[in-house]
Amino acid sequence: MPPVSVGTFASEFRGRSASDRTAFVAALWDARGWETTVEADTVVAEQEDERRRIRVVDPGRFGTPDLDGVDVLVTARDRAAVRDAAADAGVAYVPPAELRDLLLYGIDRDTAARLYTEWIDHPSSGRSTATEPGRP
Repeated sequence: MPPVSVGTFASEFRGRSASDRTAFVAALWDARGWETTVEADTVVAEQEDERRRIRVVDPGRFGTPDLDGVDVLVTARDRAAVRDAAADAGVAYVPPAELRDLLLYGIDRDTAARLYTEWIDHPSSGRSTATEPGRP
């Protein structure tokens, strides 16, 4: 997959529905070798004897998300207040720029291209898309 700019990725990720963002994160962690399940806005990722709860949120402009029981916080927008709250709670913080880097450099290129096309890229982006059966 050719690199997409951080701004473009962040905008497209933020433009997806909450359930699509969570499903994308689950698919990305799955591609990284974790077994994943989705519980509302949280991905439960397991690998050998490790278990991580990955909450996927769009924090908006005000407030911070509940971090109780969360190991990793993936956000649809990078906000200093949310980053600070995550650090204070000992929660790993993954803003769109880092999520993009995980996609581009954390898995093989073919898988990255497939996940990007399936979950992030959409007609309004000006690029062609592939639609899988059963996927709106």
